[in-house]
Amino acid sequence: MSTDLKTEEVNSSKRMKRIASIDFLRGLAIWMMVFLHVFNHKYDYSWVFDAGIENIFQITNPFFAIFILFSGFFGNWVGIFILVSGVVNTVSFVKRVSRGDATSRVFLKQIMTGFGILIAGFIAESFGYYGYFGSLIKTGKPFTASTWADSAIVSKIWTQIFRMEALQIIGYLMIIIAIVLFFLNRNGGYKKVKRNLFIVLGLIVVIAVTTPFLWYASEQINWLIPASASENVYHLTWPSMDMQVENASFGTYLMMVLTGDYYPLFPYLITSLVGVGFGIVLAMEKPPKRLPLWGLLITIILGVIGGITATFMHFDINFERPTFPFFFMLLASQVGLMTLLLWLVEFRGKSQKFGNNIIVKYFRIWGVLSLSIFVLQIYHLVPYAIFNPAFKTVNLLSGQFGQGGEYWVLLLAFVTVLFFDLIVWIWARFNFVLSFEWMIQRLSSLSTKEKPDKLNFKKILNEVEWIDYRKLSGREKGLIVIGLRKIFKKE
Repeated sequence: MSTDLKTEEVNSSKRMKRIASIDFLRGLAIWMMVFLHVFNHKYDYSWVFDAGIENIFQITNPFFAIFILFSGFFGNWVGIFILVSGVVNTVSFVKRVSRGDATSRVFLKQIMTGFGILIAGFIAESFGYYGYFGSLIKTGKPFTASTWADSAIVSKIWTQIFRMEALQIIGYLMIIIAIVLFFLNRNGGYKKVKRNLFIVLGLIVVIAVTTPFLWYASEQINWLIPASASENVYHLTWPSMDMQVENASFGTYLMMVLTGDYYPLFPYLITSLVGVGFGIVLAMEKPPKRLPLWGLLITIILGVIGGITATFMHFDINFERPTFPFFFMLLASQVGLMTLLLWLVEFRGKSQKFGNNIIVKYFRIWGVLSLSIFVLQIYHLVPYAIFNPAFKTVNLLSGQFGQGGEYWVLLLAFVTVLFFDLIVWIWARFNFVLSFEWMIQRLSSLSTKEKPDKLNFKKILNEVEWIDYRKLSGREKGLIVIGLRKIFKKE
């Protein structure tokens, strides 16, 4: 072997191996989250709920009717982070174990990462946009001593703990999935792909069947309804932030984690396990070339389940715990998009070109900081505060635009994205030092003794080996060419 070839192999082994479509999808999702959260914060949807979703085309122009449906649907897409997390963590876990790493060491690394995300989530909720400092800033009087001591604001530090937000569910699921993967992969279990997939499928079925009954059991508890609770009857029957005022206890917290607002373990364990299933297959030495077809079938099955359950169960599009049919429709769309991207990129041999595309690079950098962006949702208040003096009828810090103010919210959403762009690209120049990703990598590296250098900006941007499933599956030629060869061989 020549010296050049040896050098190329060494350089290739040092490069990070990534799935381009997954990296892009995570970055796009966090970008959309920042954009759509402006609508969640600054747009009053009450007129939509009063009129009914089916009637909005008669009340507003078609463009905004479509956009309202779009924001309502994709504003509930936190499941995409759960799905992607399940895929990436499973691929990483299986690959490490198959290379000879101790299963217990890989398990401990993911457990510590999960706890790190949970801690980040508690900090974000207690002190972030909806927590103490966020509430302080929204008053418009953040430098007044009485505001700092206001009991309603101080109470946010603990009341916000009683809501399952994105980081909480991702952290809990990472811990649970680490336990599942530990038992599936120990003693060479990673080689038993079919067994592992059947176990995962069995768990999905059990959780899907259990979820409605667990929800019902939670709703039968004799919760005390606080006088200060909102009038939204839908979430006054299970543990939530409003309900904890009269029902705060460890039992209430536990039920909130299992069944409460906004993203409880039941049913989001299903989303994570679907990601685990995809991850098990993608971690194979030669992933089957029919995986995109299987993904399409799974998408159809999930969509059908959502449609069928909608005929006899409550269905609604809201920003709280999704109804059971709506959850499956969301999951179907998330699996469908992920499968489509895998087929278009990795399974068609386009990963190198796609991964190095300038637009894809832009979203990939957002994806690197996805955890920190979740935590720093309070940063939304910076553009709100700066541009607040320009609006006379709406207070951008604490108020909302009503019907007819859609253009202003749309403009504010793009401006907010630009503000986040600024912080993302400045942080990138310093290799994301002191970001939550940086902290968690150092925490989790304690169990592996590895140098935590995966946040090097230049490496992330330019020194990546994109996984090509077309090559790994031995599918170098198109299906038509393969078919023709078989025909000619027979002749």
